[in-house]
Amino acid sequence: MIARGTLSKRIARVCILAIALLFGAVPGSFAREVEFSPPVQQNPEFQRFAGWMKPKLDYLIKDLGVPELAYVAVQEPTGRLFLFEYLQPGASLNSWRRMVSVNTFLIGNDEEMARQGIGKVMDLYVAEWGTNVKNVQRQKLPTGDEGFYGELTVGEGAIAEDIAVVIRRIGVFAVVIMNQKRDGTLSADEKFATHSILSLIEAPAAP
Repeated sequence: MIARGTLSKRIARVCILAIALLFGAVPGSFAREVEFSPPVQQNPEFQRFAGWMKPKLDYLIKDLGVPELAYVAVQEPTGRLFLFEYLQPGASLNSWRRMVSVNTFLIGNDEEMARQGIGKVMDLYVAEWGTNVKNVQRQKLPTGDEGFYGELTVGEGAIAEDIAVVIRRIGVFAVVIMNQKRDGTLSADEKFATHSILSLIEAPAAP
């Protein structure tokens, strides 16, 4: 199981054709004690990747009001699909009202291949969500890539989640960012902040 939220089973069924993960990076800093799934705990390369990706994700979600990385998991032994879960200060993985979940997929061995593959990731997610996804927008980004925005509600009762989602590329990775809210609906400002992620130029690599 890669995700704790209502979308976990749907996310786990999404399969992306990718190449092996090759990277070299130093770990990033973590504001709170981050829980790692066992495969991440046991593999230093997976931990280095989390440290490399974290500042890029921090930059993209900086205006969502959910700033603290709390959980990192990997679904595949090769490390092609990662999950990052962010929470508000004081919240826990077992008790939260706002969460930002991010899935990262390796989709190419160079940026041009990844740029061509990002549309396929969007198609897979739209097909999986079906009629649950509303207000779908696909647009050209400042980088020349295609980006995706949509809104959906999943679950029922106390665990129902109102979600705004964007899909875009970071380097050779597809990034799916879900701004999730329980016990209520996302405000217009929260949805706007999520959509605005598409207009951000990718943050420079950390030194």
